[in-house]
Amino acid sequence: MARDESTSIHQQKIIPDGFSEIIFHYGDPYRISLNNEWQLQTDILFAGQISQHFFLENTGASDIIGINLRPKAFTRLYELPMSPFSHSVVDISIAIPTLKKLYIDVNKSKTDEEKVSAFDTYFNQLLVQHPIDEGN
Repeated sequence: MARDESTSIHQQKIIPDGFSEIIFHYGDPYRISLNNEWQLQTDILFAGQISQHFFLENTGASDIIGINLRPKAFTRLYELPMSPFSHSVVDISIAIPTLKKLYIDVNKSKTDEEKVSAFDTYFNQLLVQHPIDEGN
């Protein structure tokens, strides 16, 4: 979780780390420059495995929750191939509607502990349905 009430615009260079990530934005939107073109991001994102750096820029106050996933976790949990998401950051709420419900549930939470609990409940239910080996 990251929260910044400042409305000063900051640009960040994001370096690839080999992980995919689910990102929820609760503050003002971010802009992304992935292929030398700036675009406004949506509230619920999936960042596939990225092979080159890119830039993010806030447009105001930010409130972000990000979940890093091991390389095979996304495919195992959601039964979707990873290849269409490689080298991209996309709105994932249409492909995985349960993430929209999680986004709403987390937004209703009053404390960080309640937010973490909502994530724990969601992912524990997914893991019951789609177990992941510890080695993957």
